[in-house]
Amino acid sequence: MTKCAIMQPTYLPWVGYFSLIQYVDYFIFLDDVQFSRQSWQSRNKVLINGVSGWLSVPVLRPNGLKTSINQVLVDDNQKWRENHIQKLSQSYGKHPFFNELGYIHDVMNDYSNLNLSKVNENIIIKISNYLNIQTIFFHSSSFDIKANRSEKLYLLCQEVKADTYVSPPGSKEYLDEDEFEALYPIGLEYFCHSQKPYAQRGAREFIEKLSIYDLLANYGRNSVDFL
Repeated sequence: MTKCAIMQPTYLPWVGYFSLIQYVDYFIFLDDVQFSRQSWQSRNKVLINGVSGWLSVPVLRPNGLKTSINQVLVDDNQKWRENHIQKLSQSYGKHPFFNELGYIHDVMNDYSNLNLSKVNENIIIKISNYLNIQTIFFHSSSFDIKANRSEKLYLLCQEVKADTYVSPPGSKEYLDEDEFEALYPIGLEYFCHSQKPYAQRGAREFIEKLSIYDLLANYGRNSVDFL
């Protein structure tokens, strides 16, 4: 079976996002759908002063509410890049593998990249490379498919010749509503990541669903064992 997952490009995603990437053969960034304000596309949680805290990227939407993810710009009038790197350095500077994570900071600190989707994708691909994940990446916008919801997912899988679509469990309701399994001749799997607790330096008790940055700072390349 050739498996494909399709997800919006998230900022500093949590461990489960990379677990899904590792599980499939092809991963398509769903970058040509409408951007959602205050979503995982522009923010995520890390450990700050021993508790879960947000890192949020300020954004500009050139086309207002109809702006697609790949059209969203980061707002560099606000010093979010320096702020995020500073917070990460303060929170994780003494962690055992912090010094190996400069490649993530380099993406954040690249002022030539004003596109939020590209910032997210570059971080995700670099982390995947660091963990030696062999999955092949695509962008939905490169296929220019004019379809909605389930039909779009099916056609994207067709483009990469996948015979199984792997979905997060949160999409089950609308896939059932769209009669995905009945209408489209492709296998369907639901992928549910159950996070394995790990020794989380700086936290009194384990805090789940933080950005994978937290795991990487604690375990480096051995983080792959928790996927």
